[in-house]
Amino acid sequence: MAWLPFKLPPLLFRHDEGQVAGRIDHLEYNSDGALEIVATVDHSIARRCSCFSVGFSVHQFELVDPERPDFHAIIKQAWLDEVSLTDRPANPRAVVTHRRMALPDIAPIAAGLNRIVAIMREVMR
Repeated sequence: MAWLPFKLPPLLFRHDEGQVAGRIDHLEYNSDGALEIVATVDHSIARRCSCFSVGFSVHQFELVDPERPDFHAIIKQAWLDEVSLTDRPANPRAVVTHRRMALPDIAPIAAGLNRIVAIMREVMR
């Protein structure tokens, strides 16, 4: 599965494009071949979900034992379209293993401090 390294896929709640769950901060395969995701989640319900699910477009696959009733496909090439937080994963091993508290957005505080500094400079002239 591939994605653009400079434009990570969206993070959704239950594959719903209308419910953005947050943003993916880091995405890579680990040494075992498992997909690892670091994300900042600001959706109040998605934040409590314990599993991930991926949406992808298959570009190349191989059918295994297509003449048998228990045939399956091996995906050879796919494009990662989105990652979702869910409580109902298709893959039971796609679990959230760690949570961290997100740092608050300090941009408004920094902007306020910059205004105060500008006012102080004017007063000191």
